[in-house]
Amino acid sequence: MKRRAFVLLIISAAISGGLYAQSHISTQTHQGSVNVIAPANYADARKTFFSAGEDGFLIKWTDDDQGEHYQISDLPIKSACASPDGKTVAVYETDGGLVNRVSVWDWNTLSRKYAVRFTDAVTSLSFSAGGTYLMAGTASVEGAYFIRADNGDILRDKIHDPTGVISYMFTSNTEKTVCMYSPAGNISYYSMQNGKLKTKLSAEPGLVQVTGFAEDMFIAGIRDNTLYIMSALS
Repeated sequence: MKRRAFVLLIISAAISGGLYAQSHISTQTHQGSVNVIAPANYADARKTFFSAGEDGFLIKWTDDDQGEHYQISDLPIKSACASPDGKTVAVYETDGGLVNRVSVWDWNTLSRKYAVRFTDAVTSLSFSAGGTYLMAGTASVEGAYFIRADNGDILRDKIHDPTGVISYMFTSNTEKTVCMYSPAGNISYYSMQNGKLKTKLSAEPGLVQVTGFAEDMFIAGIRDNTLYIMSALS
């Protein structure tokens, strides 16, 4: 598969050693629209979450209405997710055209570990259940990309066939199976061990802002101002 032609890996040791987020704590909201709300995945996750938006800020909120504000980009942030242990945060930054960049930050040091640049828009971003992989769906024929979360290496052997556009991905707890929702109207399960399709289910097409809940037993998304909820198993 010619994935190398579609992405450019930027190693932190080469260019990002001096990239650190500047922070302050306040109740101030975003200066612009909010594009993503994501659980922080550490401490009391029910009371701690991240928000990100058009202003390039990533804010960690707690239940006392205080937010730790971090200016991590001069571009709008369209999506973000925290690793299962809460130590790493990945964000998708874009100018809506040529720049489509996923950057990964060490939350303890607030420094950028690495970045991966795509030629197509990133349509989903999530960590695998154990935090081994960072998974990115793209608006391309190739579709899904799997990145080793600790060092940014792109893995080209996880899925053998192009998946097309993917709006949401999650793995089983063992990370042996990955589930993908496609806006074309299907939910597909692939083996992470041999890269082959295990099963494909018909689903509501064209959903946006797709997410999973109840341990990913259900998938929810929006179309035409209507919320749809589907079983991920049927």
